[in-house]
Amino acid sequence: MDRLGWFLSDASIRATLDLGEFLDIKIPIPDKPVQDAVVKIYGAWKTRAAINERLKERLKGVYPILVKGSIEEARRQRWI
Repeated sequence: MDRLGWFLSDASIRATLDLGEFLDIKIPIPDKPVQDAVVKIYGAWKTRAAINERLKERLKGVYPILVKGSIEEARRQRWI
């Protein structure tokens, strides 16, 4: 829509658009099944983002233990 607005404007720095031309712009609205699919995808994304944040919080306490264990193992193997 941004490109269409720019194309329809007078191409000046301020990109003014006549009110009549603005009101004539047709905004494409997808069919209901497409809208429903987008809503489901967005919902799944939000759910996964929340799960990811909870997982990161739980792992914060585990990271130091993993690093310490890795360093100890590296010393046993004489890697460091």
